[in-house]
Amino acid sequence: VKKPKYDNKRVRFLSHDEAHHLLEILQKKSQETYEMALLSLHCGLRAGEVFALTWKDVDLDHGLITLLDTKNTKSRVLSMTDDVKAFLVAKDQGSKQDLIFPDRQTGGIRKQISKSFPRAVSETGLNNGIDDRRQRATFHTMRHTFASWLVMNGISLYDVKELLGHATLAMTERYAHLAPDRNKKAAATMEKVFQKNADQGNKVVKMG
Repeated sequence: VKKPKYDNKRVRFLSHDEAHHLLEILQKKSQETYEMALLSLHCGLRAGEVFALTWKDVDLDHGLITLLDTKNTKSRVLSMTDDVKAFLVAKDQGSKQDLIFPDRQTGGIRKQISKSFPRAVSETGLNNGIDDRRQRATFHTMRHTFASWLVMNGISLYDVKELLGHATLAMTERYAHLAPDRNKKAAATMEKVFQKNADQGNKVVKMG
């Protein structure tokens, strides 16, 4: 008997109000955790990518972040938002090899996000009454929200795939249902094609 497959993909993303409220509370609890969450929300970084980020990966002059040797071994370059650039400029910059968010105890790469994050989530009530872990807000929800908002605003799945660093487009297709009016746009495009052919005297042969 084969064990049935369980769809454990997280599907929760935040509304703009929820994200704003969460970040607002985070900033009061921990400026550093707030910055890491903002980086994930605005640029789509995984937690591990945030933890491993060094000053050599950041180009403040051009507003770019370069991620090397990521989860899928594919490097990618991301543009900073103004908010991300602002907090990076304000931070004390060490040598190029220094981590931007080092572990406070060891000075090395962090293993997990600060407890201030789940505490802030608890304070917002985002997980109240939610038992399905796919729907529960976690740090990864910030990255998931980044992708969801892009698709909802018309950015193609291929472009979102590249920004997230997914190995295949299939990994990005979970966001396909969020694309605005995809079917309507497809139908409208075909109508234009048919009309253009009709104007040129070409006939579309109906089958059946």
